[in-house]
Amino acid sequence: MNYLLQQSDKQQWYFEVDDQGIAYRQMLLEEGKESKISNVKKHEFFLAEHELHLDDPELEKIPKETFEAVWDEIITKQQPRWLENKKALPLGEVLYPQGVIVSIPDTDALGLANYNEFAAHSQQRNLHKGLLVEAQITGYDEVNCWFLLGQPQVWGGAVGDMDVSDKPEIVQELAQMYKTQLSRSFPYWDSMRLNEDHAEALAQLDGEYFSADFSEYCAVIAGTVSYVVNDHTAGISGRQLKLLNKSFFERFPQYSFIEQSLNTYPSILMDLENHERARGLLLSFLQNH
Repeated sequence: MNYLLQQSDKQQWYFEVDDQGIAYRQMLLEEGKESKISNVKKHEFFLAEHELHLDDPELEKIPKETFEAVWDEIITKQQPRWLENKKALPLGEVLYPQGVIVSIPDTDALGLANYNEFAAHSQQRNLHKGLLVEAQITGYDEVNCWFLLGQPQVWGGAVGDMDVSDKPEIVQELAQMYKTQLSRSFPYWDSMRLNEDHAEALAQLDGEYFSADFSEYCAVIAGTVSYVVNDHTAGISGRQLKLLNKSFFERFPQYSFIEQSLNTYPSILMDLENHERARGLLLSFLQNH
C-alpha cells in the first residue's frame, strides 16, 4: 500500500491507496471543522471515486506510521460505539441492508462484503443503492470498525426487465414506481442545503445524520418493493416489516423539527412522498397476502 498527503491552505487530505491509485482509506483534517474519515456512515462513504496518480506532485508520500497515527487518533473516539454495535449485532446475526458497503438499519454500523460474491447471488452484476441484501455477519474488520458479511442473497435490480402484466394492479403500480420514482438519484443538493440551514439543531443530535438515515429509509422501502415484484414475499423478515410499518418521522422522530420546512427542499419532499406512497401500497398488499 501507498500513503499520501495532500495539503492546501486549511486542509490536509490523507490517503491509503494501492499501486493502481485506488483509495482504501481516507481522511480529511480541516481547520475549525470536524475531521472526516472514510469508515463511518455519516460521511456518505467518503472515498475518492477515481484513481489517484501516484506521481502527482501535489501528493506527498508519507510513512505508513504517519497515516496510522492520524487514523488511530480519530478512530479512538469510535471505539465505545463500536463495542456497543458488536454486542448488539453478534456473529451469525442475519441482516437486510443495502449495497456492498452496506448500511445496517437502525444502527450507525456498516458492513463490508465481497463484490463478486454479492454479484453472483444478485439478479444482475450492477449493484447499486436501493437493493436489499440478506446476509450473515461472519467477522469483524477492527481497522475500520465494520462488520464482515457473507452468505449474501441480493434482492432487487431486475424489476425493470420483468413482465408484470399478469400481476395484481397494486404490484404493477409498485413495479412502475420502482423503475421511476424510487430510482431517482439521492437529493444531495437539497440535503446539503438542509444540513446548512439546520446546522445548529442537527449538531445537537449526537451520532445522528439526516442524509444517511433518509437514504436508509428509502432503501428499505425500495428493496421491499423488489421482494414483492419478484414474488419473494416469503423472504421478507419480521424485522423488515417492523421497519416498513413506520413512516420516516416515526422511525426518526429526532428530525421532527424539519418536517414543517420540507417545502423548502422539493427534491427531498418528492422522494419522501414517493416512498410513503410505495410504503402504503406495500402494507396494503402484504396485509392481504
